[in-house]
Amino acid sequence: MSVVATEEITKALTALQSLLRGVNAVLLASSEGRVHGSTLPSGPERLHFSAISAATLAIAGKGTRDMQLGELTQVVIRARSGSIVLLGLGHKAVLSLVLGDNVAPEPVLEAAKGALSKLEALI
Repeated sequence: MSVVATEEITKALTALQSLLRGVNAVLLASSEGRVHGSTLPSGPERLHFSAISAATLAIAGKGTRDMQLGELTQVVIRARSGSIVLLGLGHKAVLSLVLGDNVAPEPVLEAAKGALSKLEALI
């Protein structure tokens, strides 16, 4: 992926984060875990989060297919101090949203779905 494409993706992710209240970070990764763009600081944590996001979505997708539940639409991971929401962009990429404490994932999911087509066009 070119530097220009990565910059465009990062701009789109920054705009998405600014529109969604309570979203602390946004990351777009390939289905293999390669970072396409992120609002997270550069470093090993971003690379680890990218790989974990892609692997989690892939494993959850396999589980839903194995259990004959159809295609996976999202994964929501809830923790004591927030949540992580993973959305697949077809089989090409995963959008990861890190939500703050007391932020309900459902409204964020609905708002984020509108940005998926724009992000998909950039990858």
